[in-house]
Amino acid sequence: QITILEQLSALTEASDNPAAAVALYEELEACKPGHPAARRALTRLYGDVDRHQELVDLLDRRLTEEELDDAEKADLYERLALTAAERLGDLKRAESAANALRKLRPGSQIGNEIHRRAMIGRGEFEELRGLYPDGRAGAEEYVSAIAAIADGREDSVAVVALLSAAAVTEDELADPSTAADLAAMALGAASSGDDAELTGHAARLLMSYAESAENSDFQLVAVGAIIETAEAEERLMYMAQRVAICEDAQAIAMSSYQGG
Repeated sequence: QITILEQLSALTEASDNPAAAVALYEELEACKPGHPAARRALTRLYGDVDRHQELVDLLDRRLTEEELDDAEKADLYERLALTAAERLGDLKRAESAANALRKLRPGSQIGNEIHRRAMIGRGEFEELRGLYPDGRAGAEEYVSAIAAIADGREDSVAVVALLSAAAVTEDELADPSTAADLAAMALGAASSGDDAELTGHAARLLMSYAESAENSDFQLVAVGAIIETAEAEERLMYMAQRVAICEDAQAIAMSSYQGG
């Protein structure tokens, strides 16, 4: 029976029917647990049929039970880390695999990237900045990586990540305009949630960067958010500040018009 299953499984896979091939390879592995060809085939095919949890579990078993050389282990850890992170959203499991991968394959781009994502998830931004080179090039790489990971997210992790990138942009790159852009993105993400304290924090930082950049539009966005989240007494102060910002912007516009 095993020989027949081996042949039928291989033929079914070759006929480009992954779902049927998976069923046959699973039957083969059930008849002969640890069957090498069945395990290798399921490693290839589980992702094609969206069986990502089964793939991660199988990779775990293979890494634990099989005699593999370092290159084979590294390949399986890489697949495990990617699947756990991108398909299951399980950063804890992904980071564990990524750390094992980094030991076997130092400098692995995938291993390092997943390790950094996990650090972001834990809010370890100072430690994360330390993984990048000192100086302008390292700061630019850090900001770019943070912005890419936060892109499209609207949770607290994205807010704190973008504010960290804004701080590095202001402090190390001396670019308050881009810092304001990043802080505005953070405020937008914070405003979609229900954490008033985090929204107020993002708004105050945006105000600081916008003032340095002399960006009255962002100043008005920031002060509007502060007014919505502040206590009554502070709210009155910021309402007066909003009026002053508008008057200053009008004066600048009038001066430019007259100068033209």
